[in-house]
Amino acid sequence: MQKVGMPKNFTYSSVTYDEDGWADAKLFMPADFDLCLLKIKGIKTKPGWASGSKWDGSNVNPYDEILYWKKQKGE
Repeated sequence: MQKVGMPKNFTYSSVTYDEDGWADAKLFMPADFDLCLLKIKGIKTKPGWASGSKWDGSNVNPYDEILYWKKQKGE
């Protein structure tokens, strides 16, 4: 998995997105603590962020399977 900012030259423009702007969470992780909209298996989308190699957020549970993410506009 590739994480934005690791190495420093890997940026959001380096991430591959689908036609609707979603990145595959199995292939790419956003930079730590950047607010994102998360598509979670079996659940509607929720806001959240990554820290290290895990997903966090006030409504994100540790057992949620994150499928896709997109960075929130203006963040």
